[in-house]
Amino acid sequence: DLIVGTHGRGIWILDDITFLQVLPTVDLQKPAYLLPLRPALLFDTIRTRITLGDKPFRAENPPYGALITYYLREPPDERVEVKIQILRPDGKVIRELKKLPREKGLNRIAWDLRYEPPRPRREAEEGEVSFFGAPRGPRVLPGTYTVKLIVGPDEWTQTVDVRLDPTLDVSASDLQAAHDTALRLRDMMSGLNDALRALDSVEAQAKQLQSALRTATGKAPDEVTRALQETLQGVETLRKELVRDTTLAYGYGPKLLDHVRSLFSDIDQVLAAPTPYQMAFFRQLQAEYKAQVGKVYESLRDAAQQVNDLLQKHGLGGGLLVGKPPQE
Repeated sequence: DLIVGTHGRGIWILDDITFLQVLPTVDLQKPAYLLPLRPALLFDTIRTRITLGDKPFRAENPPYGALITYYLREPPDERVEVKIQILRPDGKVIRELKKLPREKGLNRIAWDLRYEPPRPRREAEEGEVSFFGAPRGPRVLPGTYTVKLIVGPDEWTQTVDVRLDPTLDVSASDLQAAHDTALRLRDMMSGLNDALRALDSVEAQAKQLQSALRTATGKAPDEVTRALQETLQGVETLRKELVRDTTLAYGYGPKLLDHVRSLFSDIDQVLAAPTPYQMAFFRQLQAEYKAQVGKVYESLRDAAQQVNDLLQKHGLGGGLLVGKPPQE
């Protein structure tokens, strides 16, 4: 790091000047270049607050994780994809960083030493920010990872060593247990969001079909109307079993997805093995997850089959489609 002091009146820090030390050896006539990375440190990030008087000094912390610095000779065309992939030692891609700076010259972004987050229920709109922040993936284990810069058809790679905070007294087996449990919880969140997306999709299809039938026929056959209404009621019942309805007053207890999120957060926030009670709760949630997700897709398939058979019986077009459950 480059630290500049100004005789007690101020201080300025440039985090990680590794790139400056190797820049003279880089061929800057190339279209791009990924510069070497210094080791990154895994450490606990639980927030603490210490009172030091009525006006304590506060400054911005350096980004957590691995600082990735890369060079672009010219800003790439907007149609050219620019992204960074993080690969495990076994070659599997565990993270993609896509919204990268694309400025001429040196650019920098931080990898937070985490896997991909769970698949979302829906894609966030531009500028939308969740009250609790964006969902996170589990932290990686200490080891050597490959960082790959991709600019269109071209690639550049470097490695980064992820090291454990040496002040922590935690065994490799404890870290592995927390890592594996957090990954399974991440996948459970993905599966539950997939199930919620399937429910949302069938609900939208059923409402659209109701509207189309009213427009086309004035009044749909009673048994078709009942089947569509029963489908919508079933969707709402299943949804309430998976996630709390945030549109209502607070007072409804947490549902399955809320419990999974909470347990993931509790295990993820410290670099230590899950407690016996957390593991017991995890096994309970696993069993409930398998039962509930299976119930969602089975119920949706049955409802869609009933509606589609009735539409065919009355010579009406359209129908309900249900996606396949994810294969984790």
